[in-house]
Amino acid sequence: MKVIFVVGILLSLMLLVSITQQSYAATTSLFPKSPPKKTVNTYVDEGLGFQINIPSGWHEGSLNDEGLTQDLTLIVLSPDENARINITYQQLPTTIVKTTPDKFSKEGKTKIENYLKEGMQKKMLNTKFGKLSAMYYTNGVSISLPYSQSINTGGQTSQLRGVIYWYFLTETGDMYVLETLSTADSYKTYQSSFLKAVNSFYVFPE
Repeated sequence: MKVIFVVGILLSLMLLVSITQQSYAATTSLFPKSPPKKTVNTYVDEGLGFQINIPSGWHEGSLNDEGLTQDLTLIVLSPDENARINITYQQLPTTIVKTTPDKFSKEGKTKIENYLKEGMQKKMLNTKFGKLSAMYYTNGVSISLPYSQSINTGGQTSQLRGVIYWYFLTETGDMYVLETLSTADSYKTYQSSFLKAVNSFYVFPE
């Protein structure tokens, strides 16, 4: 049975955790200078400046389904359509854009945390979060967060599992959000495909 993941897409702006600095590299860029090797399944978005390798056999989903956020840029579906990868692009508020990595002290982290809290408090229901991981670089921040969620569709309750990956580019204000999502009992089946896709994600230099 196919599961409609509309609720999961709302996660791209919702987080209620304390952002803890795991690492700070003074001269390391958030993305490497050279993009990962392209394959026949590489998706390139010149307008938003990124590329990602779509897992073999997976396909693009429709962005026109009712209930999808307008910021959603790409949906990639597994062959059985019970797993997906969502990519969202947004511009960060100017109050966060001006927060540079060397100022990621209490003030900087509070700005990001409050921004994400606001969306979470308005939208999130029946969600449990796992351990957050944050990495700080000279030009931005990467954050990953696993979660599980219960949704009710057609009178039936489904358990979803996923991971959200946030990429903040502090100089430009660009924010890319990747979300890997499937039914909880099948997440491990897709995990390898999820990780390969996430690890291939690349943002072109300005």
